[in-house]
Amino acid sequence: MSIIILHLSDIHAGTGELVDVDVKDYLPLSERERNLERLGDYIAALPKKPDYVVVSGDMTLRGDPAGLLSVREWLITGIEGGLLPSEDRIIVTPGNHDPTWGIPDGNDRDQKRYANFFEMFGSTFPHAYIPGWDPKLDETHPSLRSTKKQIGGLETKVRFGKIEVTSNHPFLLDLRNDVLIFAFNSSLACGVYTNPKYFEPLNTFLMELERTNSTKRVTDLILVLRDSTLVDAGLVGKDQLNYFRRLMGRMRKELSDRWDKLTKIAILHHHISHLWNQQLELKQFEALVDAAQLKRYLIENNFNFVLHGHKHTNNVSLDGSLIPVSDKKNRNPLCVVSGGTIGGMPRLSDSQTFKLIELVGDTGPRFEAVITEIPLRDTGSPSDIIAQESRIYRVPFAAKLPECDSDPELKEPTKRRPKRNRI
Repeated sequence: MSIIILHLSDIHAGTGELVDVDVKDYLPLSERERNLERLGDYIAALPKKPDYVVVSGDMTLRGDPAGLLSVREWLITGIEGGLLPSEDRIIVTPGNHDPTWGIPDGNDRDQKRYANFFEMFGSTFPHAYIPGWDPKLDETHPSLRSTKKQIGGLETKVRFGKIEVTSNHPFLLDLRNDVLIFAFNSSLACGVYTNPKYFEPLNTFLMELERTNSTKRVTDLILVLRDSTLVDAGLVGKDQLNYFRRLMGRMRKELSDRWDKLTKIAILHHHISHLWNQQLELKQFEALVDAAQLKRYLIENNFNFVLHGHKHTNNVSLDGSLIPVSDKKNRNPLCVVSGGTIGGMPRLSDSQTFKLIELVGDTGPRFEAVITEIPLRDTGSPSDIIAQESRIYRVPFAAKLPECDSDPELKEPTKRRPKRNRI
C-alpha cells in the first residue's frame, strides 16, 4: 500500500481570456472555463482516490475573485463527489497572482491584500500562514501528543452565524502514516510597493510635479514611475522561517524516534532554484529571494520533497547546491517537483499537467517515492492518457550524494603555498 498526494498548481481560473505578455500568447475564455471540468474528468479516472491534496498557488490571475471562487467550488464538488479527500486533508498556499496588487502601505495592507483569498479558502482548508488574517504563529502549539489521526491544520468556530478561524497551523502531521506536509506562503512581496523611504527623492519630485502640472502626459508619467516601484518578489520572510525552524526543533525533540520515520514535504508557490530546463526570462526577481535560508532549514530537518509552481514548467530534480563539503553530517539533497500548470500557458512547448506523488509504504521510514506526471489533453480518454502518456519518476530516499565524511582531505584547510620571489 502507498500514500497518494495530488499536486495541483497554477490553475489560473477566472473570467475573460488569459493573456500572457511574456510569451505573446493567450487562452480564450472558452478554454479557460473548461480547464477545471477537464481536470475533474482526469481525477475521476485515477485508479485510487488521493489521500492528500496540495495546491501550490496561482488559483487565479491578477487576484480575480471569480477565479478564486471557481477553484473553491471545484474542490468542494470533488469532496462531495467522493473524488477528493475531506477538506482537512487539502492544504493550499497563495501564489503571486492570488493577492490583490497595489494596496498602499498601512497597518491593514495585508488584510486588504489577502481578503479575497482568505474569504474563499481561509476558513475551509488548511493553508500557509496568511498575515493580517491568521492568528500569530506559535511554535508551542498544537500538542504533538494528541490522539487525533492528524495534527495541525485548521480549527474554527461559529460565532454569530459566521465561521471564525481560531487557529491555523500551516502543516499536516499524520503520525499513523508518517507524513508531514508543511506549507509556506511565498507571496508576501508580490504586488507590493517598495518601501517609500528608498524612493524619497523620486516621491518628492512626483508630488511637486503633480501639484504644478496636471496635464495628461505628466499624469501618465507619474503613473508609470509609481508602477515601477511595484515589485513581484517571492519571499517567505523571517517570521515563517523562524517559526518553521523552532517548530521543527520541537517536533524532533518530542517525536523522538518517530521523527526519523516521517516523509517530509514542503509546499510553496515560488521555485527555490533554477530548473534543469527552463525558458530564458529577464525579470527583476526570479527565484525565491530567501531561498538559501529556506533550503538550509529544509535540508537540516531532513525534508524529502519541495513541491512548487510558478514556472509553468514540468521538472523533477535533486537540489543539494547549498550542502557544504565541510558539513560533518551526511545531508541529502531535496527532491524538487515543479508542478507545471493546469490552466496557464506551459513553457517550452510542454503540456498542461498535474502530478501524483506516491509514497511507497503505509508507514515510514520509506525508501522510495514514485512521481507520476499526467498531461491534460483536450481530447481522448483520461484513463487511456493516464496509462499511456504519463511520465514516471522514481525517487530513492537513500543517500543520494557521496559521503564526503570518508575523505578527510576534503575537510582539511587548503595548505598555503610558499611565496615565490618575483624576478
